[in-house]
Amino acid sequence: MKPITLAITASLAIVMASSAAPRLIVSTPSLAPESKIDLVLDFPVIEVSEIGKTVPNTWLEIQPALPGKLRWKAQNIAAFLPEQPPAIGVTYAFSISKGRMHLDETPVTAGKFATLSCEEFRIVSSHSPNRWSSDYTPSLSSWLLAFNDDVDPAAAAAFIAYGSKSGQRVAARLERVSAASAGYLGRQDPTWAA
Repeated sequence: MKPITLAITASLAIVMASSAAPRLIVSTPSLAPESKIDLVLDFPVIEVSEIGKTVPNTWLEIQPALPGKLRWKAQNIAAFLPEQPPAIGVTYAFSISKGRMHLDETPVTAGKFATLSCEEFRIVSSHSPNRWSSDYTPSLSSWLLAFNDDVDPAAAAAFIAYGSKSGQRVAARLERVSAASAGYLGRQDPTWAA
């Protein structure tokens, strides 16, 4: 064998061995309900006839648990379809259990291979009531929470309340924000991405 052919063969073997770990491809910078998550393996693990089918998730072990299914997009690529949104402020660890094999009978690298974090819950801004007003009460402050357009304030009202240290809960009144009520956030020019 010529030295150049031997060098190329050795280089290819090293590259293939170094890329043998499973990967997650995520469509957003942090894990969010709208994130698209793809599991990518180096070699085929299913037959061509299984492409396009949605099956129970037997490949990904996720801690803490995030139930979902897999839809095979290719012989080595599956879309993870969560059955519930990820929890706010949680970091999920993704791993593959031992004993998984590619179709060519080579083992799939087992163990933890990725972590995805969800953003913390945060209040974007708050407005205190006019304390010099004749109807002032400190319990009437307003808070600006950012959600995507799919969240209906009427539906979300059941999940948001004010709570006291003594355990009393008072339902919050939710409404869509206007440019005037958003304060300085409503006057900022959003980027095209936003």
